Amino acid sequence: MPQPELKHLLNKEMHPGILIMELSKCGLHLLPVDADAERAKIHLKDRDAEEKAIMDIAQCVKVFAFQSIKWNQQAPQECIICRSRENPDYFRQFFEDGEDDWETLMWWKNKVAFIKAKNSDEEFIGDIKDGQVTHAML
Repeated sequence: MPQPELKHLLNKEMHPGILIMELSKCGLHLLPVDADAERAKIHLKDRDAEEKAIMDIAQCVKVFAFQSIKWNQQAPQECIICRSRENPDYFRQFFEDGEDDWETLMWWKNKVAFIKAKNSDEEFIGDIKDGQVTHAML
């Protein structure tokens, strides 16, 4: 499919940074900035909570699988949420991938906890799961 707005970039050799800038001028923003979130009607998340979630996930990624959850934009702005389950590569008896196999996690800037939200829920339930408490690290 022809893309006339990109025609001036075809078959031109250029530095990757220049290419990204040129694509941005054409409306393809590969490196969005915070101001782009407002135009896309996406509320920004707390940077400290995001950093905490990234650090925890990076430390656990060999043992747990992580996945986005549909409630990201409904969660409080100061929180990051995703779902996780044991990584099937390390879990020999893992034959199914049902909703009950996943647990939802929510990070604040100083803690993390399992919450009740599930992808199959009709509305976001951000309450901490019964019998659970928050922890400083996942």
